[in-house]
Amino acid sequence: MNRPDYLRLSITDRCNIRCLYCRPEHAESFRPAECVLTYEEITRLAGLFADAGVRHIRITGGEPLVRRDVPSLVASLKAVPGIREVTLTTNGIALARHIGELKKAGLDRVNISLDTLKKERYQRITGSDLWDSAFAGVMAALDAGIGGVKVNVVLLKGINGDETADFITFASRYGVIVRFIEMYEVKGCNQDNACYSFPLLPAIKRDFGGYEPIDSVAGSGPAVYYRLKGNGAIFGFINGVSGNFCAGCNRLRMNCTGEVFPCLFSEPYADFGQLFRKGDLAAIKKTLIELSNDKKRFNKKNCLPSHLEMGCMGG
Repeated sequence: MNRPDYLRLSITDRCNIRCLYCRPEHAESFRPAECVLTYEEITRLAGLFADAGVRHIRITGGEPLVRRDVPSLVASLKAVPGIREVTLTTNGIALARHIGELKKAGLDRVNISLDTLKKERYQRITGSDLWDSAFAGVMAALDAGIGGVKVNVVLLKGINGDETADFITFASRYGVIVRFIEMYEVKGCNQDNACYSFPLLPAIKRDFGGYEPIDSVAGSGPAVYYRLKGNGAIFGFINGVSGNFCAGCNRLRMNCTGEVFPCLFSEPYADFGQLFRKGDLAAIKKTLIELSNDKKRFNKKNCLPSHLEMGCMGG
C-alpha cells in the first residue's frame, strides 16, 4: 500500500438539512466556534500534510458551503506547494450561488449528494423542501464546466431503491457520473433502511443492455465504475459495507477542530488543532510520519462498527 496521499478535510460540523441516515433525531451539540480551525490554520496544516505526501484535498462538512467564503479557502489550498487537486463534497443547496467563484478559485471537481429525483422523497430523506436548490446546484456545476461532476446517491431500502433506472437515465441525459453508496451505520440513526448495491447490476443490465467495467475515473477513490455500452453513461458503486475496500485505502481525515483520523471508524489519532495552537509543529510533523507508517495497521482491521458519530467527519 502506498502512503496516504488524500485528505478529507471537514471545515464545519453544521449542515442545512437533516438527512435521516446522517443526523440523529435528538438535539445536536455543535463544536464551539472558537474550537473550529480558521482558514489560515487549515491552510498551514495542509502544508504539513503536503510535506508528508498528501496531494489531494477534499473539502467536506457537515455541509461546507454553510461556512462563509469557501472559495478563498479553495484558492489558499490550491496555492499550497505539493497539493495537486482540491475538490468539494456538498449537498448542492448553496452551490449555484458559489460555483462561479469556486471555479475561479481553482476547484477541480465537485461531488453533489442527491438521493432522489422526486421532491416528495427529498422532503422525507432530508427534512427539507430544498430539492429545487439542490438540483439547481447540479445544473450550475455542469454549466460552469467543472470537470467530472459526480452525484452521490445513498441507497435507502423502501425509499429510493426503485430509482436506480431513473438515475442511470439522469446520468445519460446530463453527463454526470452517478454513484450508488451503501449506507454506513451512524450512531443514533435508524438503520432499518440500509441496503446493499450488489443486486442493482442485473437490473441495470435488464433495463439498459450491456455495460463494461472501467478501470478508473478522475478522483475515483474506492468506487467501482461501469460504462453503458449504448450511450457511454458512467455509473459506479461505493460498496463500503458489502465490498470492504479498507486494504487499499489511501485516505486520512481531519475534522473541523483538527482531530486526525486514519479511518472513518477509528478513534482520533492526534489533535493537530491543539498542537498547532501550541506552536508545536515538530510534534505534528513527527505524528504525520508515524501515521503514514501506521496506516497499514488500520487498513487491515476491515472494521465497520456501529459507533460512527454524526458531525464534522465529512461524507
